[in-house]
Amino acid sequence: MNEILRLVTKHVQPCGESEIVNDLFGLFRQAAACGEIPVVLFCAGSSGAILHGLLARHGIYPVCFCDNNPSRVGKMYCGLPITAFEELKNRHRESLILIASAAYQNFVKKQLLDNGFLAERIITMDTGDPSPDAQIKRERILMLARNGEATKVLDELRNDENRIADAFSLLADEKSKALFVRRLALIASGYENRMYRAFLEDFSEPVLQYGYDNPERFTKPGSYFYFNNDVLRLEDNEVLVDGGAFSGDSTDEFVRACEKNNVRYKHIVCFEPDLSNYGKLIENTSKYRDVTCFHFGLWSHGTTLRFVSSAQTDNYCARIQEAGAAAQVMPDMEIETTGIDGQLSCRDVTFVKMDIEGAEMEAIKGGADTIRSRSPKLALSVYHKTGDLYEIPLLVHQLNPAYRLYLRHFGNYFDDTLLLATV
Repeated sequence: MNEILRLVTKHVQPCGESEIVNDLFGLFRQAAACGEIPVVLFCAGSSGAILHGLLARHGIYPVCFCDNNPSRVGKMYCGLPITAFEELKNRHRESLILIASAAYQNFVKKQLLDNGFLAERIITMDTGDPSPDAQIKRERILMLARNGEATKVLDELRNDENRIADAFSLLADEKSKALFVRRLALIASGYENRMYRAFLEDFSEPVLQYGYDNPERFTKPGSYFYFNNDVLRLEDNEVLVDGGAFSGDSTDEFVRACEKNNVRYKHIVCFEPDLSNYGKLIENTSKYRDVTCFHFGLWSHGTTLRFVSSAQTDNYCARIQEAGAAAQVMPDMEIETTGIDGQLSCRDVTFVKMDIEGAEMEAIKGGADTIRSRSPKLALSVYHKTGDLYEIPLLVHQLNPAYRLYLRHFGNYFDDTLLLATV
């Protein structure tokens, strides 16, 4: 084990799985454990498999999965049958339905409520409590479902220890290096409550600015800090490429930051593949000059890909469904993609922001020539997949060794850790 992974391991804390199970089931914990009320896992994907194993270790044995994907119905998953929604309605109206998906829980919960299921027997990975400490508990459940058991995460980090050490060595300041170590340790600790809060208190920019218990910190979303941070400086004639433009929130923050810093931008180029979000983007950016919006997803090249749209998930979770990835919900449309290098509107780019739900590695490849030749400022999300924290810095350095690389955490919770790059 190399020195960097030893540092990570030194910070790792026990997971406390039983607390997570208690948080999930609340007053139904005993009834679920003794089989008095059957438990059904809704969504037969990777999160379902992780939660199935967790529940079994704590004496809760679901009777089946349910899934909206008709190609899964009738098959076995984790040793359990996958039933159709119609069968769920006929046989499990009194069961506890645990929605085994973070991205699609609101969609599935509405589906269940619309079909007469009792709200108190629908269990989501959301506490329903908006207080900061309750949200930390929620994140523990979400991240365990996303990343798997903490011990398995640590095994995966051991397999990548050389790449982890190489990425660590590229970071330009001590704050970045400390964040790198502590974030990996937090993931490998199953988001232990006290450790999670300490991470936010030490690295979250809104928490550092306002304090953990100050609700005013929630007035500063991650998109604000893309353009208001200690690393990247806005200059006259900036050309912004806004990858994952959503409804225009980061474009809004960019324009406001330019005004605050008394600089004049040249052009803004937005990419948003989700149709509903794209419509809002067009409307919300119409008040600004020199904005071009494309109904494309950013990728390594132009192609057609399967996509889970905001018709099936929360708007901010709409995403490309990569080939071979476990499908929590069946993709409901296809989208066209493009690479930054292939877009004439991006030829003078000076600033690239990407928050594209795990597609960042492919999109960076699609901007490789631009990154090599123009060295634009980069603000790239590295939080959607554990490996992004080290794989994305390695890729950026490979493309352009002149960059100085920094990590900053812009979120009020676990989201919005970014790699910032500047020459």
